[in-house]
Amino acid sequence: MKKLDHFIHKGEAILQEHHDVRAFNEASVAYGRTRKPHDLLREAASQRKQLIFKTQSGF
Repeated sequence: MKKLDHFIHKGEAILQEHHDVRAFNEASVAYGRTRKPHDLLREAASQRKQLIFKTQSGF
């Protein structure tokens, strides 16, 4: 962690977000703004349950 802090504070590293990642993030935010918070929470819980099931079943 010290090495990473050194690079960040000295300005020796430039991190760039891939354009596909940026587009996905923007689309996710736009989608989230159209939904009610309760619906988003329910959807997140459902996706988490699916992920847990997949990891337990070995895909």
